[in-house]
Amino acid sequence: MEKIIGIFDEQTAFAERFKRYINERKDIGCFAVSFREEQELLDFCRQKQLTCLVLGGNKAARPEALSIPYGVRLWVLSEEEPEAEEADGYSVLFRYQQAGELLRRMLLSDMARRELQSELITVFSPESAVLSAAYADKLLTGISKQGKTLFLSWDPFGGCGREPDGNGTGASVSELLYLMRKDRVQAKQLFENLSKRNGADCFLGPDYCTDLWQYSEEEMCRLVACCREYGGYRQVVFHAGAFHEGVVSVMDQSGMIYLVCSGTEDGERRKQEFYRQMKYAGQQGILSRLTEVSPDGEVAL
Repeated sequence: MEKIIGIFDEQTAFAERFKRYINERKDIGCFAVSFREEQELLDFCRQKQLTCLVLGGNKAARPEALSIPYGVRLWVLSEEEPEAEEADGYSVLFRYQQAGELLRRMLLSDMARRELQSELITVFSPESAVLSAAYADKLLTGISKQGKTLFLSWDPFGGCGREPDGNGTGASVSELLYLMRKDRVQAKQLFENLSKRNGADCFLGPDYCTDLWQYSEEEMCRLVACCREYGGYRQVVFHAGAFHEGVVSVMDQSGMIYLVCSGTEDGERRKQEFYRQMKYAGQQGILSRLTEVSPDGEVAL
């Protein structure tokens, strides 16, 4: 998929030159778009997903003031040689260098960033969220010993949400998704004091069952991107308690998918229906990464 680079700079001549340079390069898999007005930029983001946004001028002084969706990496153009590439949570580029050098730094940094991303694992059962939650617990016990791990539950009923009496403590995925829409800084701060589950940091399941359905496929992708980048985790385990397009998008990003099956007659029927639906949807890539496991069996690490 082609990466889309946005350029929003008051020096329109610079923006147009940089855009033209990127679009003339046919070997890098990038396409550039420049913007003259903030509303034009926001309208574009509602229709397509930017990979990164280069900001210059007054907007570069307060990039957090722009309502850019999470998942778009922000590069700020500096008028002076920056001391570090990262500052205040944003990537910094020295404006006064050749376009080729600017682009090279961006691409190399993006490559290094992707290499540091956490391994993503999805656990799902077509029969019961309780089954998959139990298997996820055993999985966490094993892999959390190998490195820093995050547990991300997408189910309020499988034992991963707040208790009915309100005794569950810690941040939920509902809070994280809400802050991702409103404030990047506060969203990042949620990772500083998470509750624990079998040795892993844990985001509790959605606060309300309606939260399972109100978030788009795009937001679910950003949720996972946020969790893979913010906390320095070796693994992120996603417990897919409910099944819909957003969960499919997470599965599509996962290196490993555990399908928890009980082996009962009803369980076999539900499993076959899951396979049928995925084949009908053309999700052969997901099916190729599935590993069927038993809730009572040994964890396949």
